[in-house]
Amino acid sequence: MRKIKLVKCRLRQNGSSDVDNVRYVALEEFQLWRYYMEKAHGFAVEDPVVSYWVDAEALMEWAEQIAPERLEPVIEVYFYAHSVEGGTTVPIRRYLSGDNYSGLRELLLQHYPTLHAPHKELSPEVREDRGYFLVSDAGTA
Repeated sequence: MRKIKLVKCRLRQNGSSDVDNVRYVALEEFQLWRYYMEKAHGFAVEDPVVSYWVDAEALMEWAEQIAPERLEPVIEVYFYAHSVEGGTTVPIRRYLSGDNYSGLRELLLQHYPTLHAPHKELSPEVREDRGYFLVSDAGTA
């Protein structure tokens, strides 16, 4: 079973009343991501909550123990992006809401115009794993 600690939060453009812009960020990346979103892009990061993302296959083993309203569909997206400047290939792993996945996936991939390394064998396609964010009363990030 794969369990990953994630932070669920809301991303809001400063001055906007739109609060439905939910993001899921790996806990170990959250503070840096938050700083970047606030300082470089002018977003407000609100309502951070820490819990787990669990892959759908593993969840089947104990799904009857979890109330359906505690499960939010979240898709893990994993690929390699080639850095032209550095001449290296770096792994990218992001978590996108299953509710509006297609639009979020398109937006994410636009940030990486060179998804593939020069050598195809080093560059698998985009991998997508379905899973769930377990809603809990865990503390804030």
